[in-house]
Amino acid sequence: MPTENQSPKRASPDLERPERKQSELGRHWFLVLLVLAAAVAALSRGTLRAILQHLEAVQLGVAVLIVLFAVYLWKKTAAPRGLVRDFRERAEAPPPAEQLDKLSEVIAASRQGYRDLIDSLDHLVFTVLLDGEIRAVNRRFAEVFEHSYSELVGHRLDEFLKEPSRAAMEKAASRFVEKRYWTGIVRARLKKSGAVRYFDCVLHATLKDGQVVGASGLATDITHQRESESRFTELFETLQEGVYFSTPEGNLLDVNPALVRMLGYDDKEELVGVNVSSLYLDASQRPSLLAALEERTTVLAQEITLRRKDGTPIICLDNSTAIRDLSGRVIRHQGTLVDITERKHSEEELQKAKEAAEAASRAKSEFLANMSHEIRTPLNAVIGMTDLALDTELTAEQREYLSTVKVSANSLLTVINDILDFSKIEAGKLDLDRIEFDLRYALDDTIRVLALRARQKGLDLACHIPSEVPEALIGDPGRLRQILFNLIDNAIKFTEQGEVAVGIETESQTEEEICLHFVVTDTGIGIPPEKQRLIFEAFAQADSSTTRKYGGTGLGLSISSRLAGLMGGRIWVESETGKGSAFHFTARFGLQTQPATRHLSRDWADLNNLPVLVADNNPAGRRFVEQMLTERQMKPVLVESGRAALDALMRAGDAGKPFRLVLADANMPDMGGFALAEQIKQRPELAGVTIMLLTSAGHPGEAVRCRELGVAAYLTKPLNQSTLLDAILTALGASPRDEARPSLVTRHSLREGRQRLHILLAEDNAVNQVLAVRLLTKRGHTVVVASNGREALATLEKESFDLVLMDVQMPELSGFEVTAAIREKEKVTGKHIPIIATTAHAMKDDRKRCLEAGMDAYVPKPIQPRALFEAIEDLTPIPAESEIGAPGEQNSDQVFDENALMNYVGKDVELLGEVVEIFLAECPGYLSRLRKAVTDRDPKAIEFAAHALVGSTANLFARQAVEAASKLEEMGREGILTGVEEAYAALEKEITRLRQALATFGKEHARART
Repeated sequence: MPTENQSPKRASPDLERPERKQSELGRHWFLVLLVLAAAVAALSRGTLRAILQHLEAVQLGVAVLIVLFAVYLWKKTAAPRGLVRDFRERAEAPPPAEQLDKLSEVIAASRQGYRDLIDSLDHLVFTVLLDGEIRAVNRRFAEVFEHSYSELVGHRLDEFLKEPSRAAMEKAASRFVEKRYWTGIVRARLKKSGAVRYFDCVLHATLKDGQVVGASGLATDITHQRESESRFTELFETLQEGVYFSTPEGNLLDVNPALVRMLGYDDKEELVGVNVSSLYLDASQRPSLLAALEERTTVLAQEITLRRKDGTPIICLDNSTAIRDLSGRVIRHQGTLVDITERKHSEEELQKAKEAAEAASRAKSEFLANMSHEIRTPLNAVIGMTDLALDTELTAEQREYLSTVKVSANSLLTVINDILDFSKIEAGKLDLDRIEFDLRYALDDTIRVLALRARQKGLDLACHIPSEVPEALIGDPGRLRQILFNLIDNAIKFTEQGEVAVGIETESQTEEEICLHFVVTDTGIGIPPEKQRLIFEAFAQADSSTTRKYGGTGLGLSISSRLAGLMGGRIWVESETGKGSAFHFTARFGLQTQPATRHLSRDWADLNNLPVLVADNNPAGRRFVEQMLTERQMKPVLVESGRAALDALMRAGDAGKPFRLVLADANMPDMGGFALAEQIKQRPELAGVTIMLLTSAGHPGEAVRCRELGVAAYLTKPLNQSTLLDAILTALGASPRDEARPSLVTRHSLREGRQRLHILLAEDNAVNQVLAVRLLTKRGHTVVVASNGREALATLEKESFDLVLMDVQMPELSGFEVTAAIREKEKVTGKHIPIIATTAHAMKDDRKRCLEAGMDAYVPKPIQPRALFEAIEDLTPIPAESEIGAPGEQNSDQVFDENALMNYVGKDVELLGEVVEIFLAECPGYLSRLRKAVTDRDPKAIEFAAHALVGSTANLFARQAVEAASKLEEMGREGILTGVEEAYAALEKEITRLRQALATFGKEHARART
């Protein structure tokens, strides 16, 4: 018995708190479950299968262990210390009922824990008797069979399955009894849902007294796996590409039917086991593929050549993959083969066709070059000799015949050029140059070429380039001019009255590139909407009748459209019938990083901030002049009439800020330029004003009037910047030239002030020699002729020249060889003589070869004077424009001023013939319209028709006819028609005299020269 001094720790266990005992019991029980769960989780599937062989024994063993452990716990926590010993001593005393109840609870809890553990498995766990009665299942089994536990246990398995049948199961049971073990795949169809399931099963016999009474099973639902395998098998069997599996050594494990067919075999068994290397036509291809697989695991689109069963080769694309295990070791190869034999044969045929097409293209290019040479060479002779013949004394009839020949030859050359261009575009052989050029100069050249035609039709031709548009560009100026020439030429052709204008603006711009938007507008006949797309097709016009009336091949707009596309742009038209058209196109150009300094014939720094008064009734004319002046830092003030100009001059004088310069249009209504000059002359306070008159066409006697009124300059429109600037500087006396300022500044006087060149002509063709010499000497140049390349080099050793015209194809030494020798010598001297190549070829490669050989420019034959002089101007800066001299005094008995007319055409008889021919063709129509207007007594129609005759007769310097037509124009403008019939009769008489005089002039001129 414990004493009072005993420690509480030695108190009897009976005194421990019940809560502590219960807690300790719970901890021990939890520990048991944890150990069991860990053990089950650690068991492999095979171990589980082994355990299930003796499922009931395991249950019993587990129960016994649980009972023993419960006894231990009971001894540890529930029984008082010494109880077991006392029980042994007093065996006859049974344990108390309370302790037995607790033991039962522990056993029940262990069984529930066991069931929870089995239910947590993802496998199907079950026990059945031999007759199929279900004795136990886990939760997963119930879920798969779509029934509850109570619905399954006690019922036969076949009650829940449509397949397999009861008979099949009984037969399988009899075999199972013999082996007492079975594993395999079971296909079952459930009765409740009709679903088909696949199970991977393991069955072990349940024994009683040594006899098989049932089975314990473990099954895994592999339905999804089997469905995937089925889909793979279906794909494998039906795929049109060959599929193979092989060992790392290359022995085939499996192949699909497509590969069997591809290699020409009857059955895949013929291929399985075969080494892949034996299928290669060239076995040396195999090692490289294996090496690539070893390095990259996957090799795609490896081209290999295999051998079919019959020995024929087959070209395949092999897509291979090396399959590795977890350690990285290759365990098999697999891949696909695609038969590309037909494709390779097609590629070979395509390559042969491509080579044949390229050969044909080269032949076509050579044919075009040869055709160009063969056609242009005789045309060069025809055009050149016709020019020379027209410059001799001829009868009127002879001149008419030769003029017709010249016009026809030029028309033929235009057609040939169009066809060659179109052919080169269609063949993809038309390439663009990429050279540095000045946009303003390129446009000035084009406008200048077409100015005469516009003036002859009484049209205003204007071009506006905003100052913000860059001028220093990189591209193909020749093709740009070609597009503009086609569009402007068409605008003039289809416009009878009004104006043609060219505008440019920036569409987009980056640091290196600019896209420009060009537009050519006219007031012509317009184009119907349904025809606007058609006109850009080859050989097409909006109306076939216009082809007969206006001529043309119908290729111009088609070529322009293709060229715009090659230049990175597009072309389109906006038009309204009867109101005119606007042709737009865009083109991309590079920007020069360091633009070359433009050559100016005068120093224009003195013109900075110069106040200039511009008087012109045409808004477009005012705008263009303003633009040119503003870009040279001058300060233009614009007015629309002579009276407004006079008022502005007076106000500026009164304000102490007088204008030093007046630019006035000579033909303004109310108060024209001459009337304005007369008013200025009459006012002493305006004595310091310099007057320059601009006119669309020079008229007889106007030069004399200019001198009388003190007009400093008299210039014909359209003007380019350099001409206007030179004229202003000369008129103001700001030119640094030593010679005195001429009494009247004209285009002619500006040209005469320029230098003359000493030119070497290297040309072996006699006709070309004569033509080139005449063209150059007429411009004041001196020419030395060398008939072959060796002679050209010898001549260069003896004399110095400003420029060389070099024929590319010459005997002894070609133009390329001569140029190479010249450039080699210049490496020592440091000099550089400009060389212009001339050749009857007109192909892109010839131009490129010339420039690469060291030549500075290129002019195709037949040599066109304008093209030649443009090239000379670019290299030496000499203007190539046709100038108009000031007309002299005209005898009152003369119907027209012969000297003035010859000066006007630059003594170009062929041009004179064209001017006369145009007048004679157009005059009857003018008279007819004027006669109708007089009959209808329509003032506006009279003014318009008479104005057209004023311009036409003025071009012929026929003063009396001009005055008669001007009288009618004035009557129509004022609306005073008294005596209009008599005035018309007088005009008709003068026109008749003029036509007769022109014929007489031709005959007298011919006799005088014979």
